[in-house]
Amino acid sequence: MNVIIEKKELLDGLEAAKTVLHPELSGASLKVAKILKKFEDGGYLSKSLIFKDLDFKSDADAIEEMGKAAKALADAIPDLIIKIMDNYPDKIPMETNNPNIRVGLGVTDTILGYTEAMYDIINYIIDRYANPTVKSFEGKYQDIVNDYKIVARVLRKGYIDYVKDVINSIGELPVVNTPDVPMSILSAVLEKKLNMSSKAISFITDIFNRFKGKGFIGNPIYHIRKFLVDLEVNKYEKLKDEKRLVELKLQKLKLEQANKNDPNLDKQIKYYEDKLEKIELRIETILGE
Repeated sequence: MNVIIEKKELLDGLEAAKTVLHPELSGASLKVAKILKKFEDGGYLSKSLIFKDLDFKSDADAIEEMGKAAKALADAIPDLIIKIMDNYPDKIPMETNNPNIRVGLGVTDTILGYTEAMYDIINYIIDRYANPTVKSFEGKYQDIVNDYKIVARVLRKGYIDYVKDVINSIGELPVVNTPDVPMSILSAVLEKKLNMSSKAISFITDIFNRFKGKGFIGNPIYHIRKFLVDLEVNKYEKLKDEKRLVELKLQKLKLEQANKNDPNLDKQIKYYEDKLEKIELRIETILGE
């Protein structure tokens, strides 16, 4: 059975990934790195025993690198979106002999996979530093640290450049009426016509070798749908927390108001009531109520 993916769904997933990569992840990474560097320079939290096992400088450097990589990856996405718009049908078959579609799905899957990884990593690291006494973090903290150091290292070592090369190849690859494009034809196009880097050629030929005429082996549909659902869940959880804080603030203000007649309190109460109403509306939108 040949699975079909809507072009719009593919584009929506890439647009969402672009926004998450930059400004969200790039901005959050740089802010967290800046805070951790302050801790390392003698901030009072760095002297606390609950932070004694955390390597502020190492974490800060890796997170900063990841933030820069996130922005660079986001900057590559608009060109991929244009290539997909220009070269893909409205309904995209996952099992296809068209090398331009194969390569596009492969690089999309890769980008979304890295975006998911960075999104999970930065949220975990923020939680880890916000809740340093939570024991459930201890078991996998070092694994997470290693993950984001690897991600940052991979992305800054020429990855973005060859991703751009791969994206530029879409629409230029030879289309033949056989399940397997002869590697001799493909290599000639990649090396002579497109003047591609060896890493980009390796990426593309790897996609072809994994296909063997059997359709796409990666799963951009899974990444897109999981990624979009995770974003909504994350928004929902943050809105619930924000709602609780606003409700507590309102309770405090109303108690103060009961003890004294202050026009400024009325204004503050009105402000937080309006804010609470907006948060509840956003929660209802996410829940589809």
